[in-house]
Amino acid sequence: VTSTSDADKEWLELRVVGATFDMNEVTVDIPGKTNFSIVSADCIEVNSGDLFVIAESGDPLLNEGLPNIDYVATSLEFYNSGDRTFSISSDMTELDSVNINISVGSGESVLVDGAGDLCESDNSTPTPVAYGTGANRGTPGTANGTCTVPL
Repeated sequence: VTSTSDADKEWLELRVVGATFDMNEVTVDIPGKTNFSIVSADCIEVNSGDLFVIAESGDPLLNEGLPNIDYVATSLEFYNSGDRTFSISSDMTELDSVNINISVGSGESVLVDGAGDLCESDNSTPTPVAYGTGANRGTPGTANGTCTVPL
């Protein structure tokens, strides 16, 4: 997840665990901020281990060259600070939820590592390098590192 004060640069990466399924009708809910369902005329098949990147903008001139976008949700928006929970569901069944209580600066991201720990991108090994045309840091569409300073 990245958080920025600039519009069009936010993104969310989902790691698929379990059986193959269609991402259509998967809902992302951040109470008070955003709520949307993935909708496509075609099946968006994902398999266990896949990384699925949802971006606020698909335009590289607006999202500073964000790589590996799988779906654009123009209503995607995050809180930059405070205690927040967001959830992912399908057919009214919660698939996962994450509680983040952090203040994130512009261009920074929060990641969940393989052990389920959360940390800021600067507190992971390896530390993500800047991507695209800006100073945004994270690993959109590629594996996260290991948190060295969990939240």
